[in-house]
Amino acid sequence: MKRIQSMPAMIGIAGALLVGGMFVRPVTAIGQGIGEKDIVSWNGIYLKQAKEFFLAVHYTGRQVREYPIPSLPTTLFSAHGAAQWTTPVDDPQFMRAVHAAKPHMVEQILGTYQNVETFGVIFPASPVGYTATLLRQLARLHANPAQFGGPAIPPGTVPYGRLTGGILHVDTQVNNNTLTQCQPGQVPITLRAIAPGLRAGAPTTSGGV
Repeated sequence: MKRIQSMPAMIGIAGALLVGGMFVRPVTAIGQGIGEKDIVSWNGIYLKQAKEFFLAVHYTGRQVREYPIPSLPTTLFSAHGAAQWTTPVDDPQFMRAVHAAKPHMVEQILGTYQNVETFGVIFPASPVGYTATLLRQLARLHANPAQFGGPAIPPGTVPYGRLTGGILHVDTQVNNNTLTQCQPGQVPITLRAIAPGLRAGAPTTSGGV
């Protein structure tokens, strides 16, 4: 076999493979070793001395991850410690404020922005799942994640007993395995499969507080 030794030719072939790969959407699955971030809860943190603000997200089997966020009204932080103030757990008002300040960051955390590889998204973030713990808390708060950039999960619509492993996968197809990007305000495909009465584009304000 004749070897290609011309540098321009090699660069051209590499470029063609890259462009071709962007048009061919790979079939990827959580079962193929792709890690999913399953959200347990979130809350806000304000470090008084440093005047720094964070969104802290607790994932299943992982340490809490703290995302830096812009300054927010300190009235959102109701628990006052000596070194830091915190918001109530899963507070919708706080998450709306964070979404207004950093929409794409919040949407990616909630599973609705560049969590799945597709055209133009070569290095996606992890797909996202919601634990039954989080879903029950949001239902108690009458909160729909669509209000702050997440998927549409109207309170009272989740049949918890039908969740596989206690997780509602957001960025997967109906088999809970093959990845597909959920969009802001979209009812996750997996939720529609176990709650057939839900429409694909449920109103983003339903069940709000």
